[in-house]
Amino acid sequence: MNKDEIIEDIGILRFSPEKYIEIKNDAGKKWVLPRKSLRTSLELYQPSSWKGKILKIALPSMYAASITEKLANRVLHITDTKYRPPQKLLEVLDHFYAEKSNLSVSYFLGTPSVHQKVTVQVASDNQIMSYFKITDNIEIGRIFHNEKKLLDRMHKVQLYNVPRCLYCDTDENGISIFGQSTVKTGSSKVIHSFGQKHRDFLTEMSNKTLIHCRYENSDYYKMLRILETQISVLSKAGFDTMCITDAIVRVDTGLKETTEFCVYHGDFTPWNTFVEQGKLFVFDFEYAKLSYPKYLDFFHFYTQTAIFEKHWDADRIVNELDTYIPNGMFDNYDLSFEMYLLAIIQFYTQREHGDFTGDISICMDTWIKLLKKMEGKMRL
Repeated sequence: MNKDEIIEDIGILRFSPEKYIEIKNDAGKKWVLPRKSLRTSLELYQPSSWKGKILKIALPSMYAASITEKLANRVLHITDTKYRPPQKLLEVLDHFYAEKSNLSVSYFLGTPSVHQKVTVQVASDNQIMSYFKITDNIEIGRIFHNEKKLLDRMHKVQLYNVPRCLYCDTDENGISIFGQSTVKTGSSKVIHSFGQKHRDFLTEMSNKTLIHCRYENSDYYKMLRILETQISVLSKAGFDTMCITDAIVRVDTGLKETTEFCVYHGDFTPWNTFVEQGKLFVFDFEYAKLSYPKYLDFFHFYTQTAIFEKHWDADRIVNELDTYIPNGMFDNYDLSFEMYLLAIIQFYTQREHGDFTGDISICMDTWIKLLKKMEGKMRL
């Protein structure tokens, strides 16, 4: 089942008969949004480019004024379409929202990758109710179940500005569905620079999920051992891996006496966070780990916004790091940055099975260049 088969199915959704539009960008990402409730539906659309951000603001008014037909088709890559979810998702939504007669369902067809999945935003009368994710990929299905366990744990330790898992199941046909709550509204704000709210969240998450264990028993240590087995894969893909081997030695040495570890989100970025009523809310814990060094999520936020939003190269990312590091957050932020880079390199090497293309290839090249530059910096 491919991404189109997941969405294209039987008939017209009883609670959402309106027409849809399809938005696609140059990276191959697609959003399918109901025209009737476009402003709310666009909350699912989280662009990083300035063109996308303008489109998100202007599109509802343009459609309301009926001036978009030619412009949308020729310039904005927007077309009219018809979509509906598969029967399994219909049954789940019907279970949760049987009494709702005016549901609006929007779809993000996923980032092109081996972990591509469909994300569904469910709204009623312009109020966002929940988000669901659906896949027929066994590996992603396992990730959904791990995310449920982690979210349950987060609420158990009273970390409440994360979603609650509403539903998680894999049926006999291998279709996995994950559902989560949300407090997101049309007034929620996405902040694209790391600030006090982000630091406060990472501090609270660190304190409330803190565990004490030997370094050799941590998820981070186990990840480095896997990375060591992937060196040949990276070399075969054409990357210089000597800096990775050297960094592993430095990090192992730096962490060997460490006994405190905490949850690592793994994809802490502006597009996985929002501010509502003055509080930062964080979602998409798919790639989270239970026992990593503290605050590595800061470096993911910094590096990914630098690559995708600011379009900085490795030189500038390293040169600007001193300016962006929060005061007092790290004892040795150069070493912590190396810890993060090793983690992200290992994760995507495993996820992509060594087949690096598109944005992943660009990122991998940048991450390894950053590791080389940090090695040179630490030798000074």
